[in-house]
Amino acid sequence: MTDPAKQALRANQEHYAKPGAFEYISSIYHSRRTQVATELLHAHLAPTSANLVLVDIGPGDSSPVGKESYPQAVRIAIDASAEALEGATGFTTKICADVTAGLPLDSASVDAIFCGELIEHLFDPRRFLDECHRVLVPGGLLLVTTPNIATLQDRLRFLLGKAPRHIDPLHDYIRLHIRPFTPELLDRAFSSVGFRTLDVRSNFVDFHRRGKRYNLPLLARVFPRLGGTIIAIGQKPDD
Repeated sequence: MTDPAKQALRANQEHYAKPGAFEYISSIYHSRRTQVATELLHAHLAPTSANLVLVDIGPGDSSPVGKESYPQAVRIAIDASAEALEGATGFTTKICADVTAGLPLDSASVDAIFCGELIEHLFDPRRFLDECHRVLVPGGLLLVTTPNIATLQDRLRFLLGKAPRHIDPLHDYIRLHIRPFTPELLDRAFSSVGFRTLDVRSNFVDFHRRGKRYNLPLLARVFPRLGGTIIAIGQKPDD
């Protein structure tokens, strides 16, 4: 029998190797996600902090732990794809590894971890979070972004008997999201391995109508738990 974790990894690698698979990341929807994540990390970890070790798991074109934010830090990029790592810039160390098998880092060696749009692809997200807890120093931070299946529009869709958009098994890439989250469920997942959730934000409360997308950032600031993306930061308690 095929290992479900390896099967999920293989499905993701096959999809994201296709030409144009990352085009959606350049949209304002995802650039706003990264901007809010950066603001949230800065609120809890000063950009001027020295002697930091920061990790980005599955790094994209921009990173909250990037050189422009933390120029004096040791910045580590981890990805299962060597090709993806080649395109990651601003990192002092790059490690090609399958994080579902564990993080190739020493215990209590990292100050902050950013994991953007990855946890929903993992067969066993709790094991992954436990590994993040292991490698973080006491007081270390974990910043996670993931799609929210309890958006305002999806709550209305569910009342009408329609499925939330982010569990569509026929969608080109959403079908690869095997562990959908709500803000409450991500908070529970954090707590289950010992993290304390410090804050939850979002990028937009968004609506899809007749092929058009309407992004509302003000509503996301007021009601972040109704937004399209969950942007949550947790902390490993001090010993």
